[in-house]
Formats: sequence, structure tokens, C-alpha cells
Amino acid sequence: VFEADARLDVEELEARLDRVLVDDDEDVDTLGGLVFALTGRVPAAGETVEHPAGLVFEVLDADPRRIKRLRIRVTAPEATTAA
Repeated sequence: VFEADARLDVEELEARLDRVLVDDDEDVDTLGGLVFALTGRVPAAGETVEHPAGLVFEVLDADPRRIKRLRIRVTAPEATTAA
């Protein structure tokens, strides 16, 4: 479990966790963008969002227009690819 700024580059997190979080055809660069893509909206602080690669993102700070800070929890032990 760790916290990250929502502006963190998705590729950096992928390398750190040895997981694919974004398909090559998706136009997502940041963690905040990834969570937005998963939900289709800006989630409120306190909401959690599950990723198919075995991660749970908890929104720690957000305003109506953007996600600012996230807590990331790994739920699956093995590296997987995004669905």
C-alpha cells in the first residue's frame, strides 16, 4: 500500500509494479487519467476503484474536475495484463 500524486506517470507505476495497466491503444498518461478512464467520471474523495490487473485505487483528494491524490493497494500477487 502506498500513496501517489494523481499526476504520476502510468508507465512509472507499471515499471514499479511489473504490471500492464494501460493498453497501447488507450490515451492515458497519468494515474488520475487512468482512474477517470476506469470510471468515466471524476470519483469523489473516499471512493475506491478496482483495476483488472489486481490493484485498488482509493481517491484521497479530488475536486469536481480532477483527481489529486490516490492510495494504491495491490490485491493480486502476480503480474497480469489489463483487460
